[in-house]
Amino acid sequence: MASKVKEDKVRKRDVINVAYSTINRGSEVLELSDEYWAMWDTIVQSELLVGRMLKFDMTIDHPHKYMLHYMRSLRDLFGAKEWAAMPVAPTAAAFLQDFHMSPKILDYPAAHVAVCCLVLACEVYGTVVPLTEHADSSDNWYKVFCPNLTRDVHWDIIEDIISVYGAEATIEEK
Repeated sequence: MASKVKEDKVRKRDVINVAYSTINRGSEVLELSDEYWAMWDTIVQSELLVGRMLKFDMTIDHPHKYMLHYMRSLRDLFGAKEWAAMPVAPTAAAFLQDFHMSPKILDYPAAHVAVCCLVLACEVYGTVVPLTEHADSSDNWYKVFCPNLTRDVHWDIIEDIISVYGAEATIEEK
């Protein structure tokens, strides 16, 4: 199904052959038999079911692309050498990766999630964004990236990101 969204099409026959070869190691390629057509029909029915569940909206706005643009802007602001020396970028990327373990990531716009991961990483390391020390409030530099992100939503997202790590602790205790 993912191949239908991307430009590189993957044929169902290829998917069936790979799945069949994985399950039946060392066997020959599946011939066009009843078994093949049953698998083909199952894939089609599964695609239709998932499509209906998604209301045939296959476009997804990922926060990663926003984060990369924001990181590039911050790198230009800090300077490439200083930015590379700071652990903000990998930490923000780790926060974003970990936040994908929570269904709450779907509650917020992708751009807001990306900028909040960066804000949290800056907070963790005490990093002050250049040219914000003269602003009225130096902690909302992210308004350049997300002007419609309110302070309340900003803190809700950060709390939800942090809650992922609390959930991890409760899972380990069980």
